[in-house]
Parts: sequence; C-alpha cells; structure tokens
Amino acid sequence: MPKKVHCTCLSALFNAQSIVNKLAELHHVIYHDACDCICITESLLHPSISDGVIDPKREYSIVRKDRIGTKGGGVCILVKRSFSVIPLQLDTRFAALEVTGVEFICLSLSHNFLLCTYLLTTIWRQCLTCSY
Repeated sequence: MPKKVHCTCLSALFNAQSIVNKLAELHHVIYHDACDCICITESLLHPSISDGVIDPKREYSIVRKDRIGTKGGGVCILVKRSFSVIPLQLDTRFAALEVTGVEFICLSLSHNFLLCTYLLTTIWRQCLTCSY
C-alpha cells in the first residue's frame, strides 16, 4: 500500500502599516518562524523599494501591488521558493483595486507527483474617508 503524503502550508497574515519600518520583525518572521506563505496588507511599498530589502536572503518569491500616487496601502505575498509560484493576472476591470494573488504548487520530489495546489489572494480596500 502506498504511503499517504500530506501537504501543509503554514501561512501568516498581517497588516504591516509599513514594512520598511518593521524590517527586523519581518525578517524574524520569514527566517525564524518557518512560514511558507506570508500575506501583508498596508505594505506602504513603492517601486524604489526593491524585493531585496524585503527578503535579503532571497528565500521567497514576492508578488506585490504597490499603491502608486497616494500614501498608504499596498499588498504583497511572500511564498517560499520551494513552491512553484504563478502570479494571478487580474482582469483590467480590477486594476484600481489593491489585489494581488498567487497560485502555488506543492510537489513531492521524492514521490514525483503533485500533492496540492493553493490559490491565495490578498486584498486591501482603501479607506476613502481616511486622511493619511
């Protein structure tokens, strides 16, 4: 009888209210807490902040949607590089939303078959009445 193999994914979600001023905490989570996937809202990232600042050891694939033109917001997903990651392509109707998503695949290298597929999105709804 074949051995049953389980696929698990340890995930975390947090509202950062700026990743840049919490890099030490983020690095502790990604390098010491063994998370496979981390979803972050209110990342406050912008194009001049490279993925290398978020993950200097390059252990994660990073998919992000930065808010451009105004303060606040932004979302990103970090997925361990041991997973095969495919960023989701959203219809242009949703271009104004802060949404990022990934499909990632867990493969058993020792058993040579697909274990499972995850579909994950991170969404942040901008507060229209807030003054940042």
